[in-house]
Amino acid sequence: MTSEAASTGSTAPAPRRREPLGHPGLTWAGDGALGAPPAAVRGEWRAVEAAALPIAGGRAIAPLPARLAAFIIDELLLSFVVGVVTSIAGVEVMVDPGVDFATALAETQRQMQPMLPLIYATQVLFRWPWNAIGWSPGKRLLGLRVVDAEGHAPGLLRGFVRSLFALASDLPLFIGYVWALFDGERRAWHDHLARTWVVRARDDGADIERR
Repeated sequence: MTSEAASTGSTAPAPRRREPLGHPGLTWAGDGALGAPPAAVRGEWRAVEAAALPIAGGRAIAPLPARLAAFIIDELLLSFVVGVVTSIAGVEVMVDPGVDFATALAETQRQMQPMLPLIYATQVLFRWPWNAIGWSPGKRLLGLRVVDAEGHAPGLLRGFVRSLFALASDLPLFIGYVWALFDGERRAWHDHLARTWVVRARDDGADIERR
């Protein structure tokens, strides 16, 4: 005895196969239905970072996240060096542990006041060699460079000017660095004063030492 389907010779229809949206894997890009995100979503700063400067050797402006990471690394190193120098100089800050934070901060600043020339000199001398050759440890790690208008390393004089006026960018509350967020070329105060730019290092391994 056979089934009704067998007797009539009919078979059930195969389920409809859905067409894939794209090629799965790391290179999958979908079917393109959504299109590219608008410029407002991508953010204007991305376009600025990717733009090549007509000066500074035609290099691309350094991206803000990389600059921030490099800045944090360099500031941590600088804080360590300043701590070592002040310790060698015999600086001791005595604050009552029972006072509130604002009082402790004010007292610390008062006791450190006589040491400010030493602290500022240490900051300038620490930054000077890095600014002269065109990179600091943080910038080196993040693939960034400091260059002059021709795309070369700033050199000793321009590097000193950049290091000196970085003190103005530090105070108050690093406002000179915050300025770079709104600057068309992402330049901080000390970049404008020293005529330097922070850019991406070249991928081709070309050096930028002063010619």
